[in-house]
Amino acid sequence: DPIMVAGMVSVVFRISNIQNRASATRKPLAFSTIEGNDIVITSQLSKEHSLNDHLVWLWGLLQHERRFLKSLRASGAKLTVHARVSREATTIEPNGAEMLHLLGAALVLTYPA
Repeated sequence: DPIMVAGMVSVVFRISNIQNRASATRKPLAFSTIEGNDIVITSQLSKEHSLNDHLVWLWGLLQHERRFLKSLRASGAKLTVHARVSREATTIEPNGAEMLHLLGAALVLTYPA
């Protein structure tokens, strides 16, 4: 079982270094916002869910956009998942890692001070 991560603050999927902003925004992604030149999708799960749950939720949202996201990556965009988690043990299961692997997205963990 994945370990529940108490006090998780947020999990965000970020598309940055977008070369062609017009083509990147031609297809609106559910729950996405624009921050500067980045497209940002914040997990809608509560902070009590595990990191793995957030990753699975994001993948459920993004898996049908896989070709579009891979085309952005091929043109130089960076796909990154930023997760702010507690200092407790965090487990990522295969179903959570699937999105990272298939999209070539990096996972960046940050911890509270």
